Amino acid sequence: MISVAPTTGTVLVIEDEPLVRIWLADVIEAAGYEVVTAATGDEGLELLKKERHLTALVTDVDIPGSLNGFALAWKMKSCHPEARVLVVSGQVRPNPNDLPPDAQFFAKPVQRQTLLRALRE
Repeated sequence: MISVAPTTGTVLVIEDEPLVRIWLADVIEAAGYEVVTAATGDEGLELLKKERHLTALVTDVDIPGSLNGFALAWKMKSCHPEARVLVVSGQVRPNPNDLPPDAQFFAKPVQRQTLLRALRE
């Protein structure tokens, strides 16, 4: 029988690259979280509004749609103020006011341990 870690919350993952999105979801689920995913900023915004018990957001900055990862970070904090917000990018770096005060930014590629530690803390 396979032992599954207890659920530690629900994480919204927004990433337009399918293989990266799948990897992020697998890593986060293996750590005991439930995961909902989106490929665009608009899909992510709909899930952000619809899902009542989100505990964290992991989003790329450069995603298709009307909102980028920075805007989604602010929306997440307005809808779910206690949630963790992790923003990642391989190309863009945030300016001082791009992210909410307690959001964390990580350059891609993000190591599995770094990602999970940020979700837990």
